Amino acid sequence: MRTIAIFVTAITALVAASPALGDDSPAPKKDKSQQIVCRTDAYVGSHIPQRICKTRAEWDEAAKQSQQYLDTARNMPVAPPKGGG
Repeated sequence: MRTIAIFVTAITALVAASPALGDDSPAPKKDKSQQIVCRTDAYVGSHIPQRICKTRAEWDEAAKQSQQYLDTARNMPVAPPKGGG
């Protein structure tokens, strides 16, 4: 019993003497564009949805590129039908 008491006292002293695990400095503000966002998408021809994880900046860039593609396709001239038919 005495050995256990000495052991507990030694552990308590070590824990009290060790530096704190946390840092006292303020946490740096995280950039929201670097936050990971996961989405589940089901693709055409597949019954199995896939989970895709990207940073918020990557999702924003993908949305921007998709919108540019749609704007380009929407503004393309349409050729008149060929033939007299």
